[in-house]
Amino acid sequence: EYPKRFWSDMRESRDRLIAALQPLQEAGLLGELRSPGGFYLFVCLHPRRRQSGWELARRLVEEHGLAAVPGEPFGMEGEPHFRFSYGNIPPGDMAVAVPRLGAALGALLGEERAEKGRER
Repeated sequence: EYPKRFWSDMRESRDRLIAALQPLQEAGLLGELRSPGGFYLFVCLHPRRRQSGWELARRLVEEHGLAAVPGEPFGMEGEPHFRFSYGNIPPGDMAVAVPRLGAALGALLGEERAEKGRER
């Protein structure tokens, strides 16, 4: 019974996170968004990036004060991924965090896309 008390909050947090990232996916800045269970979301970054998931995670922290973990330590080899954990973040905090995350990823990934466009 104990974990069931948190399911509603975790579902709400997951839904907020996905809703914030879907516009980036629709814009072609992100690939697949997967929530295979538990309390985390894998976000596929396209393989033709100039920057690795590790580099983008570093920039998220340094430039935007947001933490993300690349997917490689969790077995996501090949295409770069991020793994976002939402299990211990209350929905009220997620309401503040996910718009910041969406804006930060949009800025970083959009910047990378613009650089590629200038080189063509």
